[in-house]
Amino acid sequence: TATLRKKIKSHNLCIEEMVIGKQSNTRVCIAYMQNICNEDFIKKIRKQVIKINQDKAMSIRDIYTNVVKEKYTPFPTAIITEKPDVCCMSLLEGKVAVIIDELPYALVFPAVFGDFFQSSCDYGCNFIISSFFRMLRYACFILAIILPGYYVAIEAFHPRLIPYKLAVSIAASRLGTPFNINIEIIIMILAFFVLIQASLQVSRSIGGTISIVGGLVLGDAAINAGIVSPAVIVVVATAAICSMAIPNKEVNAVTWLFQLICVLFAAIFGLIGIIITLLLLFFLLAKLEPLGVPYLSPYTSTKPLQLEDSFIRFPDSLIKNRPLYLDPKNKRRKQ
Repeated sequence: TATLRKKIKSHNLCIEEMVIGKQSNTRVCIAYMQNICNEDFIKKIRKQVIKINQDKAMSIRDIYTNVVKEKYTPFPTAIITEKPDVCCMSLLEGKVAVIIDELPYALVFPAVFGDFFQSSCDYGCNFIISSFFRMLRYACFILAIILPGYYVAIEAFHPRLIPYKLAVSIAASRLGTPFNINIEIIIMILAFFVLIQASLQVSRSIGGTISIVGGLVLGDAAINAGIVSPAVIVVVATAAICSMAIPNKEVNAVTWLFQLICVLFAAIFGLIGIIITLLLLFFLLAKLEPLGVPYLSPYTSTKPLQLEDSFIRFPDSLIKNRPLYLDPKNKRRKQ
């Protein structure tokens, strides 16, 4: 809270403090800009925080699971950030932050899908460069989901889509492998998931080493042992790198989940399975409405289409309004 007051020197910055948790008696603060934030957001979050009825409230997840209503979805509906500048920028757009005593994190409500593809680095460099990398993140998200499934579909159902020389090369690399293409892809995807979990459970100093060495050793040993083909290693590794380009860990996990679903559907239905996966993905995204805000805003918002700071980023001189889907009191940024 001291950092917020240091960065936003305005009498309109409101920080409400309350105590929750019957046994832990944890102090929680709700921060917002009084002259910008929508009153409905403040009332809903305040009501949900006051209603928390449990012994402890000592983690971000304790607050998150009690405030959000969209509990049965893999997609995050709030931003968990440890950067004060991100929190301040969100408050100035018209969002609400929840801060827990002694935790270096803040929960920012409401969050839409596009927020998880934006980085604080986007606002520190040229708008052309930041727009390019932002579009690249969206492309990596889709590519990480469909690439292994697409490889399974064209290899098993539509081999004529593969150029002749490439098809001959893939067929030669698969000589002697005991499993079909579906099993190979699933084995390597699951091996990648195990590596990620192993690197998260150990200390940060050796976590990166485990993931790199484990990936190299497992990949090389699997090829030499004839368990999987080199093409499968390339496809799974490319999809893994694409998923890591997304600057949010929770969306990374969602990407891996849908990647596995896409492979299963592609193994059963071919290219139609990829279409089914994408339709399922967009259906789950479209049905979410955190605090009444469409999750795919501004693209599906009932408010006027506002693309200045969404899929691409316009120059600062052209970004004149705050996000209209948040329905802020003060819609102009420069007032």
